[in-house]
Amino acid sequence: MMYRCNAVATDKSGGMKQWSTLEAKDFLQSISSQYISTLTDILQVKPEDNILDIGCGPGTMAVPLARIAKSVTAIDTSVGMLETLKEEAEKNGLRNINCVNKFWRDVEVGIDITDTYDVVIASNSINLLGAKEAGADRKQLDWDLSDAIAKINTLKGKNCATMPLLEHKINDVYELLGRQYSGFPDHIIVHNVLFQMGLKVGVDYFVIQDNKVHQNRLLSERVSWILNLNNTQRNHLEDTIQRRVKVSDRRLQVWSLIQWIA
Repeated sequence: MMYRCNAVATDKSGGMKQWSTLEAKDFLQSISSQYISTLTDILQVKPEDNILDIGCGPGTMAVPLARIAKSVTAIDTSVGMLETLKEEAEKNGLRNINCVNKFWRDVEVGIDITDTYDVVIASNSINLLGAKEAGADRKQLDWDLSDAIAKINTLKGKNCATMPLLEHKINDVYELLGRQYSGFPDHIIVHNVLFQMGLKVGVDYFVIQDNKVHQNRLLSERVSWILNLNNTQRNHLEDTIQRRVKVSDRRLQVWSLIQWIA
C-alpha cells in the first residue's frame, strides 16, 4: 500500500520549506517536557545503545537520548533545525551526536549512516519520513510512505514512531479555505502499511498534559506556514477558526507509539 500526501509545506518555488533557526528555537520551546520524559522512559535506552533519530528537528529527542546512549545519529532536512540541535548539544556538553542534513529517502545506508542501530525512532516526523524532492530541478515534491518504511526496514534494530491524535483537524481548516487536503496518514494507516509489508506491529498509547496543543492560534500558525499565507490572510484564518472550528477545551494530548522489528 502506498500512501500519498499533499500537505507537506513547500516554498514558493515548490521545494520543501525550510525552518529558520529562529523558527526552530520557537518550535523547541513549544514542545512538552512531559512528552520528552515519557517517551524517554518508554524507550529504555541503555548506555551502550546507538540511536538513529529520523526527523530529529531541533533535538527534541536526540539531545535527551544522547545524555544516555553511546551515540545518536540525527537526520533532518532543515539546516535551521540542525543548527539549533547543535547549539543544544553544545550547551549540554554532548559530543556524541552526528547530524545528517538529508531527506530520509535520500540517505545512503553504508555511507551517510550504518546499517545497525539499537533503536530507530521517528518522533512526530511522519512528514519527513515520506518526503523527497524529485525532478531535474529538485523542486517537485514527492511523498511515499511505503518507500520510506522500506528503507527503515533495511536497518537492524528496534523501530518506533510516535504520532499525535489531534482533536482538531487541519482538513476542516482547508475546507474553510476551499482547498483540497490529503494530509499525513494517521496511526491506523501507518499500522496498515506496516502490516501489509508483512511486519508484526505493536501499537501503544500515552497521554500527556499539554496546555498549547489545542490552541486556535497554533492551528492557524501551522496552516499559514504550510500554505505561505500573508499576515492579512493569516488574521482572517485565525478569526474564521475561532468562529467555526470546534476545539476541545481539554489540555490533554494523546500519542500513539508504533513499534516493529523488520
